[in-house]
Amino acid sequence: MISHLHKCIFIHITKCAGSSVEHGLGVKDFRSANYEHAFGWCPKLKLFMQHATPQQMLDTGLIKRADWDQYYKFIVVRNPWERAYSDYFWVMSNSSAKGSFDDFIRAKGKFSNILIRNPEDFRGEHLYQQKDYFFVDGTPIHYDSIIRYEALTLGLDTVAQDLNLPPTAFASHINQFPKRISHYSHFYSDKRKRLVETEFKHDISFLNYVFEDRRTPLTRLRALTPSLFALGGSQFIKMRYPVLHQRLKAAKKSLFKVSYGS
Repeated sequence: MISHLHKCIFIHITKCAGSSVEHGLGVKDFRSANYEHAFGWCPKLKLFMQHATPQQMLDTGLIKRADWDQYYKFIVVRNPWERAYSDYFWVMSNSSAKGSFDDFIRAKGKFSNILIRNPEDFRGEHLYQQKDYFFVDGTPIHYDSIIRYEALTLGLDTVAQDLNLPPTAFASHINQFPKRISHYSHFYSDKRKRLVETEFKHDISFLNYVFEDRRTPLTRLRALTPSLFALGGSQFIKMRYPVLHQRLKAAKKSLFKVSYGS
């Protein structure tokens, strides 16, 4: 997204704290398209402008070349295994598509429509390679700041200083997915780990990330269950069996009324 007020461009890779940064730069309405900020769904281009790669932004005219060359540019990157896990559950929580982690990463099954085609609920940017955000016309981009997600607070503090923003500019946590496990590696079976290694090998190499393995025998066993189970029982039923979930909620509500009165 672009802030002409602060003369900066924030390149928003999915699930890299982007909404919090955009809020700090002046985006208040996350539901509507804002062409001044290059934010929101663009029906003509059929993409979420804030997730466009720099190449897409320049090719489609979302940003002028002069502004691109002159403005302060920064980006947040994330461990590919951690990002893939976060993207997977975010997409399932915010769309009608439900399925396995394998189907998500390969854009198969019920994920194919929103990840490959371009309907208004397009979510294909959640599978974009992070490396694609580092080149324009084959030339490496010079970013004024490249922030690693694991050092997010320190990195954003530096950006706030560079842009003369208040120290608390990026303090809000927007669009943050509830934490279900203590560490991303607990979600991964060896098969899922290899899948990310294969599909995002260029990101892993380019960004110099490794799989930080904190798995225990118990978490390894849990990771062998269907990936939807990682959401926890209630969330699993809500996503996999929405009608059953509504009936259980209604039954629970009725039971509460009978037990305690309305």
